[in-house]
Amino acid sequence: MARQKYTFTVISYVPDYIRNEQINIGVIIFDSNNDIINYSLLPEYTNKLSSLFKYSTDSKNLFKETIKFTDFLLNRLMKSSSLPLDVNISNTSVTIDGLPENIFLSPLTYGASENPNRVLEALVETYVGTEFYHRRNRVIASANEIVKSYFKNHNFINKNLLPNPTFKPNISAPFKYKADYAYLDKKMGFSIINLMPSTDEGLERFYQKNAALSARFEKYGDMVFLYDSDTLITEKKQIITDLSSTNKKIRSFDVTNASRDFDDFKKFSNTNIRASDSIEVGNYIAKNMYA
Repeated sequence: MARQKYTFTVISYVPDYIRNEQINIGVIIFDSNNDIINYSLLPEYTNKLSSLFKYSTDSKNLFKETIKFTDFLLNRLMKSSSLPLDVNISNTSVTIDGLPENIFLSPLTYGASENPNRVLEALVETYVGTEFYHRRNRVIASANEIVKSYFKNHNFINKNLLPNPTFKPNISAPFKYKADYAYLDKKMGFSIINLMPSTDEGLERFYQKNAALSARFEKYGDMVFLYDSDTLITEKKQIITDLSSTNKKIRSFDVTNASRDFDDFKKFSNTNIRASDSIEVGNYIAKNMYA
């Protein structure tokens, strides 16, 4: 098979113009006529930029919309040469009309191969990272499975713990909150347990909900967060640290079976939770928590 000449450019995304940080998000391959042979672009749900977005919904939404539009534009250009859009190539410089302003294209690199599509796979691995194409928000929240199994097997649910309680921390709260479990601690009083999700979007919602609650909840008992360390551990610890700055009664346990925390979690369950009565928890909420 004859070798085909090709050029390629690396697609970068700039989330912040002041910092001017460029993150590689894709690759485009052109043939000798400057037509697009193929391209690869990170999916909108990629976790590659999650540490930059932190808890900014606007930044995350902008990235998703940018990816969607860029993918649409490149797909149309690859399938049709009749679009009123220009691909301008001069030596090593390439521009594509209509690309979002926060998308940048690297100088062209020239090559030749019998199979440019195979080359694309290698370029993606080198410049972008194939691991960032995996859909992390399909990961099962293993903390949820571990905790539910543990509580069920040790007869905590509906005996010591009240599942899915709804309450208001004060009468002026704009809406009711829902926890995963509630219990009455003999020393600390009314306390709640929440399981941290293992997806980017789930963690964002978790943070927003608990940030609004933590300052209002300090006059009550503990806010307990249970998490697994298998996914998004940095983000989970950042959330716990941030929420702990507004509420000193926040406790957290890594419930991954192999973790050092798991023994502490079992000890906590058999002392603090075991002394609780789920019926008393329900009565307390009905009387004191504006349910």
